[in-house]
Amino acid sequence: MNNNIKKLVEDFYKCFDKENKVKGGRQFEIFVKIFLNDIGFEDIEVTGRSGDGGIDLICYKRVIPGSNEIQEKYIVQAKKYSPTGQNINRHPISDLQSNEQENPNGRIFITTGYFTSDAIKKAAENSKPVVLINGADIVNYYLNHPEKDVMIDWTPRISENRIKSLIEQEEKEISVFNNCNNNIKDESIPKPISRNDIRARILPIPRQIYDEIQNFEEFEVECFGIKKKLKINKTRKYFGGITDYYKKAGFIGYSGEENKKSYWKFSDDKSFIIVELL
Repeated sequence: MNNNIKKLVEDFYKCFDKENKVKGGRQFEIFVKIFLNDIGFEDIEVTGRSGDGGIDLICYKRVIPGSNEIQEKYIVQAKKYSPTGQNINRHPISDLQSNEQENPNGRIFITTGYFTSDAIKKAAENSKPVVLINGADIVNYYLNHPEKDVMIDWTPRISENRIKSLIEQEEKEISVFNNCNNNIKDESIPKPISRNDIRARILPIPRQIYDEIQNFEEFEVECFGIKKKLKINKTRKYFGGITDYYKKAGFIGYSGEENKKSYWKFSDDKSFIIVELL
């Protein structure tokens, strides 16, 4: 590894809170959510739960491009580790391999630092392999993908301001439902709505919601105070018949590039779904 990359990795590590270890770790988890999205993962959740066995994020990747049916589930551990300090050894890798709480298809360990040779060997075990991504891997990815325009000021050098801005923006995305003026509360599940979804007049269903209703042909949904039964497309996991919801939200005719947002939760008795469109 050349000295320039080493310096960039050290600068990258310094972007996360240096005084408060817990806050800095949380900031890195949120950055990892951005990184996972950039490398092609979907439905990414920063868990932030106690008793999750060390799982920091859960995400999904399509096995067959273009298919909404076949996805693999990954559990992710994210560790903010000094690139100039002690490297991550085999023990946290072993802990991740033994974690079966989420019944994952794969496991990923991501750090700002590096792994020992013993950790790399442990991660390569055929029974439960772990994908290892270190700080240099992250830096090199963004160096080779300038179109992402995420964290590199093209000198190149690490832009602490860019990373902090991204984290702040993502934190707002995670907590925006707290400011919604309807019934959406902390347990709400976010789901982006693309311009193509709007054009096709379909409402994509979050995986966590779909898992609960997949045995139904239709399910009752409330949005903007309008409650009605909507048919479920089980091939692509969406609701149809939602044109009036999109009209109320002002989505019809949208031509922008950014995704619109939806937030989902069940009613207290799970008899219907509440959706907020933003």
